Amino acid sequence: MEKYTYYFEIAKKIKTPLVIPKATNYVKYRLLRKKPVVKYYTPQIVAVNLINRCNLSCNYCAQAKDGVFKKPKEEMTLELIKEFFSHKLLKNCMLVDLLGGEPLLCKDIIPIVEYLSRKGFLTNTSTNGLLLANNIEKLRDAGITRVNVSVYPDNFNILKNSLSSINRIYQVHASYVLTKTILEKSKQSVFDVVDLAYSSGCKSLRFWMYRPLGKIPNNDEVVLDDSPIYKEFKEELMERYSDFVLFPQTVSRSYEKKCTQLWQRVSITPTGGIGICCGNFGHIKNKTICNNSFEEIFNCTQVVDIRKNLLDNSIPPLEECKNCNLLSETGW
Repeated sequence: MEKYTYYFEIAKKIKTPLVIPKATNYVKYRLLRKKPVVKYYTPQIVAVNLINRCNLSCNYCAQAKDGVFKKPKEEMTLELIKEFFSHKLLKNCMLVDLLGGEPLLCKDIIPIVEYLSRKGFLTNTSTNGLLLANNIEKLRDAGITRVNVSVYPDNFNILKNSLSSINRIYQVHASYVLTKTILEKSKQSVFDVVDLAYSSGCKSLRFWMYRPLGKIPNNDEVVLDDSPIYKEFKEELMERYSDFVLFPQTVSRSYEKKCTQLWQRVSITPTGGIGICCGNFGHIKNKTICNNSFEEIFNCTQVVDIRKNLLDNSIPPLEECKNCNLLSETGW
C-alpha cells in the first residue's frame, strides 16, 4: 500500500465547507513550508495527548500502567479542547490525532470527537483496542474519521476475539512496532499479527519503526535501512499483502534531512504544554497554549534552531534526530 493511498482514504472524508480555511492553510504550507521562521501558515496536524495513563505497559512507550506512574494524572476535557482550538496555532489544522496513554481512558473522548468533527477537523485515534469493542459504535456515531488499533504481544489474544466484531461496526486500521530483535528472533509473530489484521477485516496494517523513546530507550533496537533481514522480511510480506501493508522510511546513516515535523505538527497536553514534533525534544520551554501567542510558540528560538539544523545538510543532524526514521520522511 502506498502512503498516498493511505492519506487519500482520510482526505476523501472531507465534506464540510468548514474545511476551506484548513485547506487554504495546507496549500500555504505546501508552497512555503521550508523556512526557519513560519509566518504564513499554522501546523497541519495537532496531536492531542488526551490522558497520560494506559492499561498496558510497553517498554518503547513513554506511558506505563497506573502503578508505576510518577507524574500526576493529566486528562483532557471538552472545555479545554474548546479553549485550545480557538487559539491561532491550532484552529486551522487539518487533522487532530487523539492520543494517550490510552485515549479511550479519557472520559470526554466521545464528546471531544463529536465537537472536533462538527468543527470540520479530521479526527484520528490510536488505541490498544482493549476498550474499543464497547466504544467503537460511539466513536463512529460521533464522527471519527479514522481509528488505528496498535497490536502488541499483551493485547494480541484479546484482539483475536474482538477485532472482527469491531470491524463489522466500523472498519479500523492496525499497526505494529518493528524492532531489530523482533525481526531477528520473532519474525513469525509479525506474520501472525498481519494475518490477524487481514482476516479480521482491517483496512490496512502500518508498520512503525522503533524509536529509542519510552522507559528503556535502546539504540540497538533501531532497524536500519541496510538491514538484510528487514529487506527480506519486507519483500516476503509485499508478495503476500502488497495492497494491505504500509512500510515507513527506515533509519538511514546517510542522515539525509527531509523531516517536515517541525513545520507540520505540534502536540498539546491537558496543561497546555506544546510538544515539538513527536520525538525526543520534549516540550517547548516556558510556553503554553494558554499564555503565549502563535509567534511566541511556533517561532520561538528553541524551535527555529532545530529547523535551521534540519535545513542544513552540510552539518550533522541533532542527536535527537539520528535514530528517528522521520529524519528521511517527507511527511504530507
